[in-house]
Amino acid sequence: RDLAFPDATRELLLYHIEKDLRYTKGQNPIWLLFNEAIQSIEYGNSGLRNRRNPIGVNQWGGTEWDYSPWAGNTTDSSIIKAAFVKAREVDPGATLLLNDFEDEEIGLKKSEYLFEFASGLQDEGIPIDGVGWQLHNFIDPDGKLFFARAIPFTYESAAKEDLDTYLGNVDLNVKRYAARGLKVAFTEVEGQIKVAGADLTTPAGRTEYEKRLQWQAEYFAGLLKLALRNENVILFQCQGATDKYHGDQPWPGYGNGFIFDKRYNPKPAYYAMLDLLEHS
Repeated sequence: RDLAFPDATRELLLYHIEKDLRYTKGQNPIWLLFNEAIQSIEYGNSGLRNRRNPIGVNQWGGTEWDYSPWAGNTTDSSIIKAAFVKAREVDPGATLLLNDFEDEEIGLKKSEYLFEFASGLQDEGIPIDGVGWQLHNFIDPDGKLFFARAIPFTYESAAKEDLDTYLGNVDLNVKRYAARGLKVAFTEVEGQIKVAGADLTTPAGRTEYEKRLQWQAEYFAGLLKLALRNENVILFQCQGATDKYHGDQPWPGYGNGFIFDKRYNPKPAYYAMLDLLEHS
């Protein structure tokens, strides 16, 4: 943050690119060259995270999301472009991606920005190979996904969407990247379910919880099916493996977002994905 911009900042970044990419050179690695470089557009901001944004505490108690040392302002992509050029120079065989969140569904402001930004770099001859999507989602007991697209976060203000609509929008987005010759990586897949309100000491509570696990299985299997059917999807990677280490969630009462439970037992999502892989 204290380095002179842009020269000293660029020098530091390009030094690390040259040093780090040499560890995997010749192994055809996938590099998420930048992570979360785009501002929280769904909340009213636009453009790139940049040095002009404050470094403080936001309403969730964390550091300000829209600060970044790599851009001088919302449209300054000069260092990002230099990084892609340097990375290709160091390892021509590496797959170079931009990684971000809330960008997998076609039609949303942030997903539209990422597509236009990546396409624009491609049109300029910048050696970008594609994008990474994080796919952090929360699944209601009725199977609908809900999204925090309002400030302040409240459950009531969240947008709701049925699973089939969500998967259809993701599929359309994958296909438009394919039309541009750009790859897509699913980098941090998780599907948190509601754990509150299901008393596992009672038969009714266990039945309700199993229903929620089935919705989770449909979510994971739906995304995996989509990945298998689209050749430009090159990676399917979960944010975690076991519910034991799921971390704090912004929505009280939600958790257990992965395919193994807290004792490492496979959940319905695991078996649904395994069935797809065995029969694809």
